Amino acid sequence: MTWHAVGGSSDPAATVVGAVHGMADHWTTWRTLAGELGRDHRWYAFAAPWRGSGAVPTSPGDCVGKALRQAPEPIEILAGHSFGANAVLDHLATGAAPDVRAALLIAPLIRPPGNPPRPVLIARTRAALRTVVADGLRARLGARGEAMDADVFAGMTAAVLDGMPGDAVEAVLDRILDTPRPALAGVTVPALVLSGRSDQRMAGARPGSLAVLPHAQVRIRDRYDHFCHLTQAADVAADWVAFRNRLTRGVAA
Repeated sequence: MTWHAVGGSSDPAATVVGAVHGMADHWTTWRTLAGELGRDHRWYAFAAPWRGSGAVPTSPGDCVGKALRQAPEPIEILAGHSFGANAVLDHLATGAAPDVRAALLIAPLIRPPGNPPRPVLIARTRAALRTVVADGLRARLGARGEAMDADVFAGMTAAVLDGMPGDAVEAVLDRILDTPRPALAGVTVPALVLSGRSDQRMAGARPGSLAVLPHAQVRIRDRYDHFCHLTQAADVAADWVAFRNRLTRGVAA
């Protein structure tokens, strides 16, 4: 289990964040948000095994738990994006140590309660994966991606898809269809869930999606996309700071 120092404060009193990236992403995806929160946070990012072409672990939550036990220092805030956010949810649902103080879940993949796994959801998820991968590549490239020749960009997208685990689509579907709602009802960790109204192609979080979490705030922002931790990092940072300040004051989530 490999952790990487992403950035932030060297102050011993700084809040220590451990971050888990999504499918086909990279631990460096957290650098932008870490830069926005660098004054009083210290960030480490976990190089998750669903980055490469190997098989996705049977239990992503157990993988996160093992990583936490091997972290460079105790993790206080556990952050996750997309598939990584679902892995964080799975870990929290186990109630396993080590404990964290709070969680930041960005664009988790959640099937709304009472919505059965209909064929249309499965087909939409399969079709959306390529588009989401392209969106992530474009977000990471920034201005370079906007100016890039369409054929070159398509080739880069294909290379990313080819480098994904062979069971990536099935693993994503499994996480969407198997949100551990009964177990989540016992989670006592406060959590901030951020998603965008336009981010519904991959079963993005909706206001009632995680109502079972007793100490969660779910914030659906019009301006957020699936990679808002990159494209709207300042706004995501502001949402997190407001949530953290409420916790510090002892205001119920």
